[in-house]
Amino acid sequence: MNVNKIVATALALTAMSVAAALPAGSSYKVNTAAAAVEYSDVTSGAVTYRVYNDHVETLKCDTAASGELVVPAVFSELPVTAVGSGTFRDCQKLTSVTLPDTVAAIGESAFSNCTSLQKINIGSGIREIGCNAFYGSPVAEALLSGTWDRAGAFISCADLAYVISLTAKGNTI
Repeated sequence: MNVNKIVATALALTAMSVAAALPAGSSYKVNTAAAAVEYSDVTSGAVTYRVYNDHVETLKCDTAASGELVVPAVFSELPVTAVGSGTFRDCQKLTSVTLPDTVAAIGESAFSNCTSLQKINIGSGIREIGCNAFYGSPVAEALLSGTWDRAGAFISCADLAYVISLTAKGNTI
């Protein structure tokens, strides 16, 4: 008997045992689908947040957003833990962004092509900065107080004059 027949027989016997244990007239259904992730998207000001049951992530920003932008530590009574990939892409009028200590990850290309972005202040909770996070953005000053694990975050930031309090784990800025 081959392995496939053994497995099929075992599954059939298991199904029959479960069915036999059910009261007469009842039925059962095996749910093999993964549990669906529940969230809602909520816009506040220029930023849309994806609100899960235990945390919040930034999803997208209105490209007309301008000046200084501060991402809150708490939104809808939950911690903001990530800046999603491409969230601020092409927000060409942003000049400064501050991320709270609750943010642990910045997704790939999160701030790419923010052509007026001069300053980024990243809190102490940061653990990952995606590749090309600031690609094409003229960041001159980056204030990082966390430890992060990804190379290439500041690729093409030719104007980057200095990074303060950076404790990168052997990565290229």
